[in-house]
Amino acid sequence: NFDNFSTCVSNGWAVVDNPFELNKTITTPHNWRQGDPNIFTSYSGEPNSYAIVSSPGIFVSKILISPPLLVNSSSILSFYKIGFCSHYTNTLIVELNLKNSTSFADFNIPLIAFSGTIPIIETSYPCVWTKYSVSLIKYIPYENIFVRIGFWYSGSNSYQVEVGIDDFEITNSLF
Repeated sequence: NFDNFSTCVSNGWAVVDNPFELNKTITTPHNWRQGDPNIFTSYSGEPNSYAIVSSPGIFVSKILISPPLLVNSSSILSFYKIGFCSHYTNTLIVELNLKNSTSFADFNIPLIAFSGTIPIIETSYPCVWTKYSVSLIKYIPYENIFVRIGFWYSGSNSYQVEVGIDDFEITNSLF
């Protein structure tokens, strides 16, 4: 999945700033980037083969966008996620975009959300790699549609907090 982050970006993954973010000039190391084995070891593959994002103590709002994915109502999204056990104001929302664009505004169907302080759909960040799966059956309006999945991270606190994503995949199952 994220064996080489620059290759992922050249293969259709994208990182987009929230247009309402004040600190748009924030780049590496506070953007989505290649995993760092000094922070977390990947769930699978080489120790750095995951995507990571962090909040440097100022407001950051970035979205990691998948390449176009052909899905249908039997598709299931799954991924592994890790983060420091925290109660900071960092949030990660996994969103669906039915318009197959990279526009921040088109990611408007929340699939699952994580927050350090407020329960949204899930509560707090897992301290170990944890698998999450979401059926897309109630979100896909017709069969065989190209969509994009976005991992929207936003955070602002006085401590640097990292979040990692690994083994992202879309599978189809027959119900």
